Amino acid sequence: MSKRKKELGSEYKAIKFITELSIDKASQVLSKLLKTGCKIELSDAALYDITDFSQQMFEKNEEIAGAMTDLIGDASFKFLFWVAIEDSLSLADLLMRKSIGTTKKFDIYAESSIQEICNILASSVANIFARDFSISLKPTPTKVFCDYSGVVFGEVIQTLALDVDEIMIIETIFNAVNYKIRCSMFLLPQAGSIETLNFLTGMV
Repeated sequence: MSKRKKELGSEYKAIKFITELSIDKASQVLSKLLKTGCKIELSDAALYDITDFSQQMFEKNEEIAGAMTDLIGDASFKFLFWVAIEDSLSLADLLMRKSIGTTKKFDIYAESSIQEICNILASSVANIFARDFSISLKPTPTKVFCDYSGVVFGEVIQTLALDVDEIMIIETIFNAVNYKIRCSMFLLPQAGSIETLNFLTGMV
């Protein structure tokens, strides 16, 4: 990761707390969907300089599959989920209850699997906001992509640099059927959302 990684400040503690609750909820939903044990673990949550992280994504530039949705309401966010293309095929096999390695390419089934996972994760975040903090938040239709990380980051996230200098990166690990898949979630607040969230939750 970037050398300019920073610990989360007090203004982000509500988001981290909500994310932890959301991950637990998403684990339960995925376990029911897969009809087997599935645990999503929070691996890392930190702030990164947006310019520095952008450069890292362009340098790494791995092929990824993922999905993005806007969470709109009292405090709006961009929600982005992605995973290395090889691991996206494994996720497709898990969701379709096939042996790992069955899916060989990113096809319509793999695409729908990524979309379903993004919907589950984003809906879990929105539900936690609504249930525990009485904040109106709902996801917009999900857009699925298969591209290189540098391209995706440049097109989808870099627009936020007009309003913020730092981004919150959340890294997760999926543990399902004894198979570990490292994924990244980006929960990116729009301008003013941090202040609104902390005011509404009273966490500052």
